[in-house]
Amino acid sequence: MEHKMKGFIIYQTYKVINNQAFVYLYGRLENGKSFLTINEYKPYFYIKESDLPTAIKLEKFDYEKTNLKDFQGNNVVKIVLNIPKQVPEIRTLFKEVGIECYEADIRFPMRFLMDKNIKGSLNLEGSFDVEDTVDRIYKEPELTQTEFTPELKVLSLDIETSSDGKKLYSIALYSKNYKKVFLVLKKELKDILTFKDEPSLLNAFVQEIKTFDPDIITGWNVLNFDLKYLNEKFRKHKIEFSISKDLSKPRFRFSDNFFKASTVDIVGRQILDALDLLKASFIKVQDYKLSTVASKILGKSKLIEGVNKGLEIDRLFKESPEKLAEYNLDDTILVYQIIEKTGILDLTIKRSLLTGMELDKVSASIASLDSLYIREANQKGLVCPTSKFEERTERIKGGYVMDSIPGIYEFIINLDFKSLYPTIMMTFNIDPASFVDNPKTTENLIKSPNEAYFINQEGILPIILKRIFNERELATKRNDNLTKQALKILLVSFFGVMASPNCRFYNLKIANAITHFARFIIQLTAKKLEEKGLKVIYGDSVLGDTEIIIKNKNTITFTAIKDSFKKVSKINHGKEYYSPKGLKVLTLNQKGRSVFRHIKYIMRHKTNKKIYRIWFTNLNFIDVTEDHSLVGYLNVIHERSKFIGRRLINVKPTDLGKKVKSLVTLKKIPSTKVKSKNYPREVYELMGYFIGDGSFARNNTHKKYNKDYYLRLSTGLDEEEVLKKIIKPLIKLRYLSNYWKSKTRKGDITLYGLNLVKLIAKELRSEEHLKVIPKWLYCEREENIASFLRGLFSSDGTAIMRDNRPIVRLTTVRSDIVQDVERLLYIIGISNSSFKENNPNKYKGKISNTYSKHVVIKDILLFKQKVGFLLKRKQSRLNVLKSHPTKKTYYKHDFDLTKIKKIEIIKNKDYVYDLEVEVNHRFFANKILVHNTDSIQGEELKDYINDFFKNYIKKEYNRDSLLDFEFEKVFIKFFMPKLRHTEAGAKKRYAGLVIKEGKEKLEFTGLETIRSDWTPLAKKFQEELLWLIFHNEPPEKFIMSFVNDLEKGKFDDLLIYRKSIRKELEEYTRITPAHVKAARKLKTLESNKIEYVLTEDGPEPIQNLKHKIDYKHYINKQIKPIADAVLIFFNKSFDEIIKGSKQKSILNF
Repeated sequence: MEHKMKGFIIYQTYKVINNQAFVYLYGRLENGKSFLTINEYKPYFYIKESDLPTAIKLEKFDYEKTNLKDFQGNNVVKIVLNIPKQVPEIRTLFKEVGIECYEADIRFPMRFLMDKNIKGSLNLEGSFDVEDTVDRIYKEPELTQTEFTPELKVLSLDIETSSDGKKLYSIALYSKNYKKVFLVLKKELKDILTFKDEPSLLNAFVQEIKTFDPDIITGWNVLNFDLKYLNEKFRKHKIEFSISKDLSKPRFRFSDNFFKASTVDIVGRQILDALDLLKASFIKVQDYKLSTVASKILGKSKLIEGVNKGLEIDRLFKESPEKLAEYNLDDTILVYQIIEKTGILDLTIKRSLLTGMELDKVSASIASLDSLYIREANQKGLVCPTSKFEERTERIKGGYVMDSIPGIYEFIINLDFKSLYPTIMMTFNIDPASFVDNPKTTENLIKSPNEAYFINQEGILPIILKRIFNERELATKRNDNLTKQALKILLVSFFGVMASPNCRFYNLKIANAITHFARFIIQLTAKKLEEKGLKVIYGDSVLGDTEIIIKNKNTITFTAIKDSFKKVSKINHGKEYYSPKGLKVLTLNQKGRSVFRHIKYIMRHKTNKKIYRIWFTNLNFIDVTEDHSLVGYLNVIHERSKFIGRRLINVKPTDLGKKVKSLVTLKKIPSTKVKSKNYPREVYELMGYFIGDGSFARNNTHKKYNKDYYLRLSTGLDEEEVLKKIIKPLIKLRYLSNYWKSKTRKGDITLYGLNLVKLIAKELRSEEHLKVIPKWLYCEREENIASFLRGLFSSDGTAIMRDNRPIVRLTTVRSDIVQDVERLLYIIGISNSSFKENNPNKYKGKISNTYSKHVVIKDILLFKQKVGFLLKRKQSRLNVLKSHPTKKTYYKHDFDLTKIKKIEIIKNKDYVYDLEVEVNHRFFANKILVHNTDSIQGEELKDYINDFFKNYIKKEYNRDSLLDFEFEKVFIKFFMPKLRHTEAGAKKRYAGLVIKEGKEKLEFTGLETIRSDWTPLAKKFQEELLWLIFHNEPPEKFIMSFVNDLEKGKFDDLLIYRKSIRKELEEYTRITPAHVKAARKLKTLESNKIEYVLTEDGPEPIQNLKHKIDYKHYINKQIKPIADAVLIFFNKSFDEIIKGSKQKSILNF
């Protein structure tokens, strides 16, 4: 009888008859009939053609030449055998002599299906016979691939036994339009099949399975309990447990612990435990008890629950068997309805159709990739290697998670890469067949960050991934959520497979190429976002008197930020903007170099926010608003990045001293166009010395005619050295004519020489006849500035020794001199600081109105190399220093660090200012690096990053970018906690307030609310606390009230811990966790999930509670940590609220 029909494969196997192998496929047809196909087939595998002469000498076999090649381009031949068991035998033989085999480990039925490209569903064409156990048996039918989604016969099974497990009471079966209960009872009951004893019931059960003919038998823990128990009963009563299609007995492999899965092989049928299907479908529930899942998914409860369930079942069997039958059947109905409601079986079928895996193996991710990859490779003329387990000698480099900055924020944009690993594989052609190991040339190769190389053409894996992405897109358009979920699960599994030593394609370089590209992409994305000013969202402002360093054309000026705001160009949201043309401001780039960047605009507005004055010395400070971000430096991080920009971190004034204790300060002002006077070195040195210890030697006649003929220097003990190193060389150069020493004041020298005297008088004297440092020095060559400073520090500078290290500083009473010296030092790249003495100077015992001010050199080694002293007694102290006293990572960069001395709140009623800087969004203000922001919306950012990578990857790799950076949501309020006991931010742990469908909703990631090892009490407390915080409500009353209610027992039903046992109880020897202690108090361990509470006598399982609850434990371990994680951002603590102590203030810093 010829017939063409679509069908779905339930079960695949093979049989050897007369030394010939036949593939047996059992399944269900589109007309609802069961089928079996039988096809003769020969097993085979491949070896290199060059190995064929050696192989022929070892064993007799048939072979066929092919057009196929291995990944290295070697031709291969097909080794054809008679029966499947010959494959491992010959493979082993070949391996011993070094012959590599390809695809020599594929299960025989799967090889048959791969060659026909059949994945789950098929077309059958041929004649068939009819038998008792199978509706249609096709012998040698024509089988081809097709698309067909079946309607399978699913049977839900559940048994009830006596509490001691000795007696079988009943078996319940349930399916669509079908329900039956088998009960051991000598009397008859309506709608219930009763039997006088267990053997009678078991025989009837076997016959019912044959009659109903299910494709799938399911239940709740059906294999490890129901079928295992039934198997023991069949053996006890010596009855054949023949529920297979070929009447063979099931082949059970039971595991005695919770950590190794049991298996069963029933020919023609599948055992799919609903519990396992739920887990494999990534459906999260509090625990996997049937009662819990039914309650959450169906809103229903079991008829009998609780600790004494077994005794209740015993009672019902004796007193009300009808009720027991009802309870037994109800469990099967709950399981069936859970499967229907969740669609977990439909999802499993869909996964089978996508990968070609059997229903019970769809979660086998390595085999799923094999099924897809080998098919595609063969079609492309390639063969794949045989699996060979490798010990992993190195760890796979993990994905990159950026450091978070803890706090409570408003309006946070959440963006993410969609399917990052799969899109990386597609974008960069990361593929086993495309991998090139140790290439001779890198032409037309893609180089990954870990130096793995891939051919720049379409590989096998990218083709598979693109097909999956296209199918997912089509599923989205037709609103097919089932297919979308199946494809998502498949995509997520691919990287894990590639990184597994069990995978035939395992290669550490390939796996690491994926994660290294991921790290590279995320870090590059972070850099691009930082260039947009979006590392952290702040509203930044400084006061108008704050000094910034401006470059206009080639002129550098030091100006107050308010003086750069010339006019109002526009007004937006109460803020005034001015957009200057051609104006640049000094900043720091990501490589740690000081540069001038264009100012897009300067903004000003008035605010009621707190203003903090942050002091670095008693001369230097910066005034910022409370939410302003200054830039700190992480000197020690887990990964010592060579990229200095990764160590710069934005921090608010209220967080100073926590994660960051030092701020980035100015060190180098990059030189502009040099305008040198080109004086000899000694002229610059004399100018500097003169500013320190010189004077204009005018008598009354000179003053009358405003003439200068002489200069005077006070050299003290250094007279001869100054004469030798400065004065006499200048006489030689004819800048001076003569000099003479004072007879009354030792060390005083008068200089004569009109050229130099006129020069000094013109350049170094103000209208008020004070000595001044000329501003043209700012544009001099660095060596000339250094010469000037050498002279100045030789006169007014000191080098004192402390702890065998020199301390260099310049002392003056003039603030303008301090300012000019600081700036000149910055121009030649020497970091410095300044401070003022607290006490006024004294002259001849009397207090004057002057205070000494000091410029302190911070980088003394660089000062020694560039400037130094003219005088040996001072220079000799410098020469003691051979290297930097500490190994600071930033010495080679254009910035230094400064510590905070004091923070205070000040009043301000005037404008506050900010400016938008191109690229890095930072600028130096009062010599401190600060951060500014620009407002960019999520969709714009998404397009910006996607466009960037589109251009970047095309330029750098000649590939089309398939990376998909997407805007996900906006958090109205956002909470990023700190890691406990540290100042660092937690990774992948946060909560936020979003608006969905017009309603506010809390969303949690990684926090206690969604973690299974925290109690429902902790979850309730965290949700309610954050709701208050996000709505600006004070938390004190809530916290106190919650603790009081807890101590009164109002939350006793929320105190249960649920934690899994990960190994046998006896294996817990060194440390015994609380859940293990509780488990040891149970008579029998029914599950690896332990439920317990903490009592005054320690942890006790809920089935065996004997002592009072330890409420102090729950307060200290469940409530307090959650409260403190939030309260720390308000300078409060849980203990302070409970005990009523005073809160701390930032002013105590």
